Amino acid sequence: MLGCPILGDTKYTKKGKEIKMKNLKMHLHMTKLNLPLVNPDGTVKTENNIQLKAIISDPFPSFWKKILSLINYSNYPAKKD
Repeated sequence: MLGCPILGDTKYTKKGKEIKMKNLKMHLHMTKLNLPLVNPDGTVKTENNIQLKAIISDPFPSFWKKILSLINYSNYPAKKD
């Protein structure tokens, strides 16, 4: 557990720490996810002693550009719409 809320989350944010922005939606995104491929018995699949995995990646949504600039984060691969 990270111990920090998702931006825009009102349920798990500590009282008094909420961001007071009208129409702020939650912002959660995973740019890359590595999932090991497993056999039916739960062991990790391998080929030539290399673990096999599925890699799923997705850049940030383009509308995040404004939000990310507000927190001075500019190293993001925005989607091309």
